Amino acid sequence: MELPNPSPRTSQQEAAASSQDDVNITHYLLDLTFDPSARTVSGSVTVSGTSLVSGFQHLVLDLYDNMAVSSVSRGSTSLAYTHSGNLLDITLDRAFNAGESFDVKVSYSGSPQSTGFGSFGWNKYLYGLGGDMAWSLSEPDGARTWWPCKDRPDDKATVEEWWTVPDSWTATGNGLLQGTAKKPQKRKQFKWKPLHPLTTYLVSIAATNYSSFSDTYTTLSGGSMPVDYYVYPEDLAKAQESFKPTVSMIHFYAETFGEYPFVEDKYGMSAFPFSGAMEHTTNTSYGYTLIDGGHIYDYIIAHELSHQWWGDSVSPQSWPNVWLNEGFATYCEALWSEHLNGAQGYQDYMNSLWSGTFTGPVYDPVDLFGSTVYDKGAWVLHMLRRVMRTTDDQPFFDGMRDWYATRKDGVGNTAQFQQNMEGRYGSSLDWFF
Repeated sequence: MELPNPSPRTSQQEAAASSQDDVNITHYLLDLTFDPSARTVSGSVTVSGTSLVSGFQHLVLDLYDNMAVSSVSRGSTSLAYTHSGNLLDITLDRAFNAGESFDVKVSYSGSPQSTGFGSFGWNKYLYGLGGDMAWSLSEPDGARTWWPCKDRPDDKATVEEWWTVPDSWTATGNGLLQGTAKKPQKRKQFKWKPLHPLTTYLVSIAATNYSSFSDTYTTLSGGSMPVDYYVYPEDLAKAQESFKPTVSMIHFYAETFGEYPFVEDKYGMSAFPFSGAMEHTTNTSYGYTLIDGGHIYDYIIAHELSHQWWGDSVSPQSWPNVWLNEGFATYCEALWSEHLNGAQGYQDYMNSLWSGTFTGPVYDPVDLFGSTVYDKGAWVLHMLRRVMRTTDDQPFFDGMRDWYATRKDGVGNTAQFQQNMEGRYGSSLDWFF
């Protein structure tokens, strides 16, 4: 799926956007207030970056034009900027050479536009039926609708999230909760900090009058990690049943691919008003309609959880490689079925993913989020597993573990994945890919 661009960029704006290649963003501090009555987001984002070239003086961030920037500064120095074509072009107060770092603070406010899958929303229930909450779903490039950033998946950065919301709400985010603080006007601030770098589309807020409960995952080395759930109060009892398999799933995928990527943080799920779910790092946003008190949707829990390895830890270098996220996660649904139901359960599950109507290749697909990416992507892995088999499936799974181990906290593309699997296959896979 592609998000609409309200106004075509001029050649000057395209040149400004390309200057993003000249900077590595290393950290974001989002200090934001979410006002459900006014439907506004306001506050500041402090962006830390390192120049990759000599003479770097223009920091270009993605931010929709309807979000009003009030000031940009570096320390006590105000900076000049322009804001058009959904680009915030900031002129730094001096040129920076390669390897030099800087911090820039952008203060702004506005009502985020809904684009694509939502990007940012205020309703608690589907179709806007009653209740308030603040929630994000920014994939693929909707982070720019609500906060200024270098909104592309190849430049991962560490993040701090300071979410200020009504004091009757709980605001969830990525990583671990560092603390809370009372704020004026009956508000409360929640400070979240993940230890690992994120791509911008995975930065998450989900905030409302949640009820919560927790479980514990025992790590492969014998440690412990919290598994936290935040759901609408009326769904609490149903969620306590529906979410029961989660810890077992974490253990299974950890044994299969390597330890859970964010074991120093947590895994969590926060209910939100969507018909599916979204794999925000350490904090999956999970559609409240899927919480049925049963296990019909266990495959969705498995899908989003496996994304913590495939998509969140190992992220796509560019969106044409999105099958490395979604095809992998769909295949992990089949692996969970195999774990529970053996070889026949696995084969039955793969057959359920076969439509016979896949259109085009999994790489650079026509539809970023269509069945070709998800289901054909899973079939590519199913076939590759058989191609690589010797006396057993070990070469394939060793290759998958290699892909995770060598790309953890980084990015990868399809050509690199091919090369990775060739290392365990022992010869070229050009014919296959």
